[in-house]
Amino acid sequence: MPSESLFYYDIANGYDYEYYNTTRSQSYTPLFDIQPTAQQVQEAQDLCTDDEGDFSQSCAYDYYATGNAEASAVTASINRNYSAAQQTLGLYITSITS
Repeated sequence: MPSESLFYYDIANGYDYEYYNTTRSQSYTPLFDIQPTAQQVQEAQDLCTDDEGDFSQSCAYDYYATGNAEASAVTASINRNYSAAQQTLGLYITSITS
């Protein structure tokens, strides 16, 4: 649903810099001042809090900006996977020196 998305890029054409610069909206302005309603805050709290009680700010932002619970849940999942990978790497890599 490209017309409903904040971001849409034709994956078939790749992610190269030139493609990005020629296809992105020149009028795009990030949403900095989102004022969620009390209902949205509660919905984001329910949606973006995992089983361990950790709340994903990125998930909540996505939910406030798009109103799309499914997309926000994907953001929360990506954050959990990233955090788990960081923790796993921390067990094996104490420091990297050049």
